[in-house]
Amino acid sequence: VKKRVALDSGTYFRVLWGGGVYPTTSSGCGTCQVHGTTCLCDTVVNTRIAFNGTTFPTRGELRTQLHIGAPHPDTFEHITYYPCLTHLCQTNQDSIIVHTIGTEPLTHDEPLVLDENTIFELLDPIGGTSIFLSNIISTVRVGGE
Repeated sequence: VKKRVALDSGTYFRVLWGGGVYPTTSSGCGTCQVHGTTCLCDTVVNTRIAFNGTTFPTRGELRTQLHIGAPHPDTFEHITYYPCLTHLCQTNQDSIIVHTIGTEPLTHDEPLVLDENTIFELLDPIGGTSIFLSNIISTVRVGGE
């Protein structure tokens, strides 16, 4: 992976820029350094949980706030994920399955606790492939901002 994202590797990837503002060579790269036809910037990554379980997120909230995919919960070799069986999880009407790590499934009388390991599975209402999303929001600060 390091070679694919190394300086001058020619590798590009899409990002969501907050406010649509980003450093460009035509503007002198702001607080970043001009490097050929691109900007070379210092970065700081901040990661936090998106939903903590006080309320059950809607399908729309999950789609607009979560942008980091997750593998299918069954693919982990040394970690066991269980589908949530709490009242909040069972009464959602948006075809969402919540997967949490534990020694057994969360049951009806337990509070819903979501953390950075939680995986949301959005079922395709027409019977297609599910979408798996991590319960995290990752923000990258560019150029010492």
